[in-house]
Amino acid sequence: MRKPSDDEAPRCFQTADALRADLAVIPPTRRRLRAFLCRSGLGEIADMAALLSTELLANAVTHGCSEFPPKTEVTMTATYDGQRLRLAVHDPSDNQPRLGSASEDQEHGRGLLLVASLADRWGVTANAGGTGKSVWLELAYSSSQSEEDL
Repeated sequence: MRKPSDDEAPRCFQTADALRADLAVIPPTRRRLRAFLCRSGLGEIADMAALLSTELLANAVTHGCSEFPPKTEVTMTATYDGQRLRLAVHDPSDNQPRLGSASEDQEHGRGLLLVASLADRWGVTANAGGTGKSVWLELAYSSSQSEEDL
């Protein structure tokens, strides 16, 4: 692996995207996040982050917004501090997510298992306003990792 140039070195950022609570918004959101991470110097973890963001968004839409009106929104934030990428999806439900135990023939129920096994850390935080929650994950990554891999 080659050392990133100064233009490619990861840049710190914080961004947020409010989204309609609809499964149809997930694929374009995933593509935008991946492209943004690549432009920000985090191309090495962009695919993983995009995959895991899909799981967080799908859980929020499917479980966190199911009892709310159709115009409900979720918010996805992405923050990079030079050491770790943190993705969080905020939804209006107070219901806590649970790690599933899907059988081999079930199509659903593995999203948080995937997050738990691939993210460096993950968790749930109650929203400051008193309703809703944020399900978040972190992926460790620093520019020194790229240099060490040389």
